[in-house]
Amino acid sequence: MDSMQLLRDHRADQPELAAEDLRAMRLDLERRLRSAPRRRRTAPRRGLAVGLIAAGAAACITVGLVTASPAPEASAAAAALLQGAAATARSTTAADGPITLRIEQEAVAVNGDTAEPWSEAYLDRTVTVLSVPAGDGEWTRRTWSLPVRTVFGGEGARAFAQRDSAGSATAQDPTVETSADGSFTVGELGGPSDVFGSDRQALRRLPTATEPLLRALQTADLGAGPAESEPEHVMEAASVVLDSGVADDRLQAAVFTALQQQAGLTVTEQRADLDGRTGTAIGVRPGKGAETSFQLILDPTTGRYLGHREVNLVAIGSVPVGAVLDSTAVTRR
Repeated sequence: MDSMQLLRDHRADQPELAAEDLRAMRLDLERRLRSAPRRRRTAPRRGLAVGLIAAGAAACITVGLVTASPAPEASAAAAALLQGAAATARSTTAADGPITLRIEQEAVAVNGDTAEPWSEAYLDRTVTVLSVPAGDGEWTRRTWSLPVRTVFGGEGARAFAQRDSAGSATAQDPTVETSADGSFTVGELGGPSDVFGSDRQALRRLPTATEPLLRALQTADLGAGPAESEPEHVMEAASVVLDSGVADDRLQAAVFTALQQQAGLTVTEQRADLDGRTGTAIGVRPGKGAETSFQLILDPTTGRYLGHREVNLVAIGSVPVGAVLDSTAVTRR
């Protein structure tokens, strides 16, 4: 039985969290929200500090939760999916170019004009298209906003979103940046990464041997507070590499191989929607008090990396359990 067939045959149970766990999680989150400044939230935990990510998109869905206990390595289903992704990466053209990355993002934002902004929340949408030349040459990055399509609150949230996006770049008139060597602003797509190093070549210097690369992912400085768990930290660090535009096929394959050795990873949802595409989500079983679930989304048939998302595990104001708080959808051409 090949790895893809093993994944297709796998069906995990997906029970909901116990009511007492949800109550404890909600109370803890509400205490922290009351003490936090009421400002627009553009990305959970990582924000712009996660180096090379510039954009992505996903609809709000209800997510199944992991049931498998952490193993010495990724579960059989997750390992099979990652094995297929590694094989696909090895068989594709190296990302030295020319390539085009289209990255679309939806990230939760709130109406900062209200006393309880989470009662009027919505998903802010942006698109970045990065054109990477073959070898040396001029890189081009185009960025624009998309109309808001998901509003958790009422008309106040919709009106605030419209005012907030007024004057933003559009697909017809995008923000256009060029760079002779791809060195855009620090912390953005195509630019230097403050996660793995201070210059654009830092990702290319990552080791491709499994154990050293896994250690590099485990110790990466995400710069925006701790992840929910070590496996989620590793997945977040991996997403920086996979979304960067400078990770060639060898490095991408090495990332998927290293993830197979990370304890706690398993399939969390067989059918996960991301930017109109359906893939399979890899995540971890949320521990007690977990507030979000970070997941990598892979195509179970082709093994292609589709992007990642962060799912809400507790209701916050008008934002329900299961809502996608932040997501990045990657299309590589």
